[in-house]
Amino acid sequence: MNLQITINNKENVKLREKGFKSGFKALSVKKGTIIDSSELRGLISVCVISGRIRMLVGNQKEEIIAGREMFLMRAGNCMLEIIYNAEIVFILLDNGWNLLYKEIKGQSQTALGNKLLFRLPSMEIKPVVALFFEDISDENGLKYNTIDLQDQMRNLLKKAYSRKALLHFMALLDDGVSVFYDFINSNYLKYKGVEELILLSGLTQSTFNRKFREYFGNSPYQWILARRADQIARRLTVGEEPIGLIMRDFGFTDASHFNRFCRSMFGKTPTQMRNKKV
Repeated sequence: MNLQITINNKENVKLREKGFKSGFKALSVKKGTIIDSSELRGLISVCVISGRIRMLVGNQKEEIIAGREMFLMRAGNCMLEIIYNAEIVFILLDNGWNLLYKEIKGQSQTALGNKLLFRLPSMEIKPVVALFFEDISDENGLKYNTIDLQDQMRNLLKKAYSRKALLHFMALLDDGVSVFYDFINSNYLKYKGVEELILLSGLTQSTFNRKFREYFGNSPYQWILARRADQIARRLTVGEEPIGLIMRDFGFTDASHFNRFCRSMFGKTPTQMRNKKV
């Protein structure tokens, strides 16, 4: 698949609204590139056709996303680091996505819980969607600049995915989910306990716990523990960061404590996990 621009290694790229044709932008980017969305507003769908990327939110290293996966992110709220050469299609969402979300939510009885937001609201890029991206792109960028390109994309997703999958993918279009999701993901690593998060949120403990279970499908303590474990496992098994750096990033000051945590969660020491990485 030939996408719009090949970016040199370790170059920083700023996404600007005027660079989007019909809301779409396609890039081929090399390892080490940082993609900055700080000059955009609204929600972006990031469609990783191939390669691996990592989200950077503030000073935190968040999810690692592999090829054939698409997710939503809030523009200006994070950057993307290219871990392995990647082909990515960005979609700056228009108002039609809000209408689609309301339509699907109104038709579906599916709750937003059930660990909906354990990771980023995302879904696999099915072959028919990958073919759509290939059809609209060539070596010079997007072949089409029609105003209905996003309509075509929405109609394709409605045919290719279940309502439950689309609700999951578009969860950040729900104002209530978006505000609470952004708050939790911006703060859960900064504070030592759930009590501090509750105090910062300004909610009562019962309201906080109810909203948390509704949107994240688990108790705050269980979700934070699992989230930390998920991120630690990803960083140990993908990439080449020093184990000591990962340990410190997650607040472990003692190597033996970090070893015990990994053994209890994964059945292996950090070194064993690093040696078995794929």
